[in-house]
Amino acid sequence: MSTSAFSGQSFGNAAVYELLLLASKLHLMENDRAEIVALVSKINHWELFAQRAAGTHLAPILHKNLAAYQEQIPQNALSLLSNSYNQVLVRNIRLYDSFGTMLRKLNTAEIDCVPLKGIYLAEKLYRDLGLRHLSDIDVLIRSKDVDAMLVLMKEDGWWVKKAEPRSRFEKEEFSPAHPYTFFQNGVTVELHTHLYNRNEGAKISEEELWKLTCQENFCLGVIQQFGSEMLLQHLCLHLHKHLDGNELKVLNFCDIHELIETHQTSFDWYYFRTACEKYDCLNKVSEILWICSKHWKTEIPDSFFLNFNTNEALETKFLRFLTGESAKIAQKTQHTVSRSMDQLKQLDGPLSKLTFILGYVFPRPVFMYRNFNLKEGSWLFPWYVLRILILSQKMILASISKIRNQFR
Repeated sequence: MSTSAFSGQSFGNAAVYELLLLASKLHLMENDRAEIVALVSKINHWELFAQRAAGTHLAPILHKNLAAYQEQIPQNALSLLSNSYNQVLVRNIRLYDSFGTMLRKLNTAEIDCVPLKGIYLAEKLYRDLGLRHLSDIDVLIRSKDVDAMLVLMKEDGWWVKKAEPRSRFEKEEFSPAHPYTFFQNGVTVELHTHLYNRNEGAKISEEELWKLTCQENFCLGVIQQFGSEMLLQHLCLHLHKHLDGNELKVLNFCDIHELIETHQTSFDWYYFRTACEKYDCLNKVSEILWICSKHWKTEIPDSFFLNFNTNEALETKFLRFLTGESAKIAQKTQHTVSRSMDQLKQLDGPLSKLTFILGYVFPRPVFMYRNFNLKEGSWLFPWYVLRILILSQKMILASISKIRNQFR
C-alpha cells in the first residue's frame, strides 16, 4: 500500500494506519506478510497502534494475524490484542446463545427473520466467534409480524423500548430504521421492519425486499437471508450512512472485503450493478467499494466504476474516519444537523417543509419525555425552551466545524 494516503501532516504515523488496514484482512498473501514485516519495523508509536486497534474493533483480527510477529511487537500491544479477542469471544458466545433461543421461538411461531450484519457475518465469513466484534443483534422481520414478536419477546422477559419520532409527520416520511429495541441481561436486539428509509440511499418496497431472500439453516434454526449481491448492497449502504455520520465503523469495511473475497468466483457483478441502479443507490455503493479497492485491495471489476468520479473529499472523510478525528463532538453535531437538512431537502412543497421544521423544533410530548428523561405529565414548557437553546448551540457548533473542515 502506498504511504502517500497517510503521509500528510494531519495523518501522521503512516505505518500505524497502514498496518491496521493490511493486517485486518483475514486471508493474507505472501506479499502481505512481507509488507507487514516492513511496517512493523517502522512503527514507533505502538501505544497509538493499540489504541486505534481497539477503537476500530480490529484488535481481534490483528491478534490473529500478528501473533507470528511477537518478537518484533511490544508485549503490552500484543496483550491488548489478545485481551480484545478473548473479550469479544466471551460476549459473542452470549449473544449467539440469546439469538439462538430467540430464533427457535420465532421458528415455532412461524415468524420469518433475517439476521443482519454482524450476527450473521461472524459465523458465515469469519468462522471464529472471537474475531468479529458484535455490539448488538439486528433482526429484520415483516411489518405484519411485529405485534406477534412483541408478545413473544415480552413473554420471554425482554424489556421493550419503542422508537419515538419527533412528530407524526416525520414518522410517516422517515420511519425509524428499527422501531423497537429489546433488552435482556446486557444483550440488545434491534428490530427492523425495513432496511432503507427514503434518505438512506435505496428505494425498495418491503414486498420486493422479502422476495430477494431465501431460506437457510443458521444457529440451530431456520432463517431467511439475502443473496450475496443484495447482502453486499445492504452492507455498503449501512456503512455509507455511518461514514457520513462520523461513526467509527472501520470493521464494516472488513465485512465487505471478506464478503467479496469469499464469493469472488460466484459473485454476479452485472446483476449487482443493475440492482444498485434499479434501487437508486449506485453512487453511494460505489464510494464504499472504491475505498475497499484502494485501502484493502479488494478485487472489484474496473467496469463497476464506470462513470464514477472519486474526489479528495471522500478520501479525506475516510482518513478522518480511520484515525478517529470524526468521533469529535463537533463533527457528530455537524452530521446531526446535516442529516436533518438532507431530510428537509427531500420534502416537496413549502407546507411539507414547514410541517417538518415545526415538528423538529416542537416535537411530540412523548418524544420530550424520553429525550429529557421526564415523567409523563411533567410541565413541558421550560423543556421546550431548553430544546430551542440546545438546537441553537448545535447549529453554531456545526457551522464552526464546517468552517474548520474547509480550511484543513
